[in-house]
Amino acid sequence: DRMGYGLMAPAGFSPLGFVTMFDKLQQANRLNDNGSWPYLRSHPLTTERMADMHSRVPPGSAASLAAKPPTLEHAMVAARARVLSNPGVDTLRQWIAEPQGTGFTALPVSRRVAVLYAAALANNQLRDPAAARALSKKLEDLARNEPRAARLVRLLSAEIDLAAGEVVQALAALPPTVATHPAAAPIVSTAQAASE
Repeated sequence: DRMGYGLMAPAGFSPLGFVTMFDKLQQANRLNDNGSWPYLRSHPLTTERMADMHSRVPPGSAASLAAKPPTLEHAMVAARARVLSNPGVDTLRQWIAEPQGTGFTALPVSRRVAVLYAAALANNQLRDPAAARALSKKLEDLARNEPRAARLVRLLSAEIDLAAGEVVQALAALPPTVATHPAAAPIVSTAQAASE
């Protein structure tokens, strides 16, 4: 736990996430707890682990750590991980429905970006390129002022085009640094053959 806590902040994650993770673990343990004595357990009690993590957060920094919004790039990568880690059709439909919720426009920009990215990727997974492209365009508007986030939007657009069989469009959507990378050679040659 202590090593994981020490690695979270340098990796760009809020160490307070560790505490909330233990809170969720505590709720799950209530269902599965066999009531054995603490010294017979393979791990310390979750409440002890939560208290240890709380004590490691420097006084006064909890509010500043919790208030710092993630970068747009981080929000998109996290959204991608969530969508790809749970590819069930019902879950994908939930991702698609989220930007249509009533409170969507009131969300912070990083959260809106994450929701749009997840919905676009979910539409792509369900083979609906038109809806995926429409969401990608909205995402592009939000991410335009942040170069690293804009790059991820272009990569998503290329992925959507490629899944739709639009190889030439996919190649055009790729950022220049990606299009000239040796790993992109098969896509480039396929696109050139398709355009002839």
